[in-house]
Amino acid sequence: MKMRPTIDMKNIFTLLMALLMFAAISGCGSQSSDSLGSITPPDGTYTGGGSGGGTTPPVDDSLQYPLTVTIAAVPAEIAVGTTITFTATVTQADGNPADTLSTIGTSPQFSFVLGNGDFIAANNVGGGDYEGSYTATQIGTLALYAQALGYNSDTTLIDVVAGPAASLTFTSSRSKIEPDGVDASVLTVTATDQFGNPAKDAYISIVLTTTAQTPETNFENQTNVLAPDGVFSVNFTAIGEGVAVFQASVTGVTETKTVSVAVEESLIGIPHHIVSEVENPEISVSDSGGVSVTKVTLHIQDYLNNQIDDSGANNNVLVYIVGGPNGGENIQGSGLGDPPYSLTSGSPLPAGDVEFALSAGTRPGTVQVVAVVAIDKTQPIVDLGGGSWGNAIVQEVAKVYIRSGPPFSLLLYRSNAIEQSAGDLTHDYLAIVTDRWGNNVPDDTGVYFGQIVNLKIQGAGTILPPGDAFSYTGIGDMLELNDVVVITDTVTNYRGAYIVDGTIDANTVQLASFVQENLAAPITNVSFVGGNNDRGGVFQGNLGIGFSSTVDGIAVASNTYPGYADNCDPNGISAHVNTPVVIWAETEAREIGDSDWFNLSWVAPTNVELIGSTTPVPEGVPHYSQVLVYDSSTPSPYPIPDIPITISASAGRLSVRYFDRVAGTRTSWIPAPELNTISIPADCGGSMEIKWEFIDLLGATFSSVGHQIIVNAGRGQDSIKLQAEQQ
Repeated sequence: MKMRPTIDMKNIFTLLMALLMFAAISGCGSQSSDSLGSITPPDGTYTGGGSGGGTTPPVDDSLQYPLTVTIAAVPAEIAVGTTITFTATVTQADGNPADTLSTIGTSPQFSFVLGNGDFIAANNVGGGDYEGSYTATQIGTLALYAQALGYNSDTTLIDVVAGPAASLTFTSSRSKIEPDGVDASVLTVTATDQFGNPAKDAYISIVLTTTAQTPETNFENQTNVLAPDGVFSVNFTAIGEGVAVFQASVTGVTETKTVSVAVEESLIGIPHHIVSEVENPEISVSDSGGVSVTKVTLHIQDYLNNQIDDSGANNNVLVYIVGGPNGGENIQGSGLGDPPYSLTSGSPLPAGDVEFALSAGTRPGTVQVVAVVAIDKTQPIVDLGGGSWGNAIVQEVAKVYIRSGPPFSLLLYRSNAIEQSAGDLTHDYLAIVTDRWGNNVPDDTGVYFGQIVNLKIQGAGTILPPGDAFSYTGIGDMLELNDVVVITDTVTNYRGAYIVDGTIDANTVQLASFVQENLAAPITNVSFVGGNNDRGGVFQGNLGIGFSSTVDGIAVASNTYPGYADNCDPNGISAHVNTPVVIWAETEAREIGDSDWFNLSWVAPTNVELIGSTTPVPEGVPHYSQVLVYDSSTPSPYPIPDIPITISASAGRLSVRYFDRVAGTRTSWIPAPELNTISIPADCGGSMEIKWEFIDLLGATFSSVGHQIIVNAGRGQDSIKLQAEQQ
């Protein structure tokens, strides 16, 4: 069994600051927005990520560090077009609000940040609370977090869904049918919200208007029909000649639309319907490396399914897009809302045939194409407005699905929620995967997750030709077979994990897979970390690497780890609360990946217990107490090792000691550098012993009566005040 390298507690700050500095510089380019850094809800951990800058908290005597940033609960789902207001609270280490942070200028001390890296203006509303608002203009998943002087909240996800109906379109598949009670025209109403998305739960009505020309028909009016996806269709047939005029309306939409369907006998050779052929019913968004253009062929036929006679025809066919994602998809340059594209059937194609190209835009979705064919080829097609045409048959001829492109960006986040069960804690990590246009990748895109608990080496190394070897001073001596090299570089496109397959020399390891195949020249200065997950937590039930897949562009993996182990045993289980780990995620085909530093979280709130007598001690005699820091897990809380503790006394001299897990014994008493104030991490058991001496700067003793000692850790606090007993 591989043993986790031991770490001298005297150097714990040096190690943690190196890790946090690394997290601060990660996360730019196409792979990731500004790094979220290490987030330990609800207490937070300073990362220096985002706009905060630096690798240590800024010096500000008015604030107590670390800061904790939390975002108040927001709705899980909102309608597109909704302006949502969110509130974040920033709390100092002593529990007081951080209410002096600036929110303006080029480098504000506080801001809200979207998952794509965009900043949202914030207002300081006092009491440590900061407000911001955002208007959602596109359906999808909205990711948001707050940032204060480099301290970050966890990420909040909000689903943005289609809004209520704001407009409608009304079309008929045929503007002319036979009066035989069988030949049908399909009437279709599409309700859309103010941004053009299919409206959610629209109530649609289609009513036949009574006029002198209304044909004999068995059509029944459709009133207030619920259309969950905003689309409703109904067939119209007639047994008598005439012109049927229909009116469509949608509850909540002021406008109404009408279409007309002529019912009369057809003639052989006269356009009656269209048979369409779509070369590629599914294409990819533009510039994605896949097929993004499809050919559509229309065969125009009479009611006996014969090709029409189009001799002498001129511009007798119009094609146009009536529905789509509105991402620039077009027919020969004519997009959604543009004038139709005009064609002439026949030569050089067979009689009655036309062809055109449909090109994808930058958004996925279904594109609907309608064709209009002149009934009398000697007369022009008449645009009656509102999707109605005179001297024409109108028919939907193609539905082409534009799928999103391959993975181009992967952003790694951690959810707010934490679960506890049978001594274990479970935290979900999310990989938001999009194509080059920011669209969600197709569902079931595979994503691998993993972690390094036992960090052995880190730095900036070199990828060697032909692309499956990695070099760095001493890496061959430090890493073993099946250890992992995680490339965290933000400049190249190689973020992700690579298993060590062997050692080439003391400074080079062989990787089990290529970082880049057929690499001709070395790639230098590539940031990385190396190690393994021996005795660590598990992802998706696997000790090594977990696998998940995307739904709506998000892959979720659960990381389970012990809430408590024998933390003071250097050979014990290494993954427990407050352990710094590197979490990584990458797509199954290794197109893109992301990684970041996190501290394994505990169950909030953090509890601080100061155990000691409240009775004054005789002059010249020290007062002894002990600090215990633990979480709120049930039925039993877990100690929080290595969490920063601040101890301050109203007067006198303080000294502390703790259990050194490396030496296996308690340390000697360590005097506070500022006499009555000290900040120091808790020991491996979340504990610290305190000696309080009532001696002034000149060494003279004084009475302990009325003096107080206060301990802060995270957002928890406890104190002891020495009070004389009442006589």
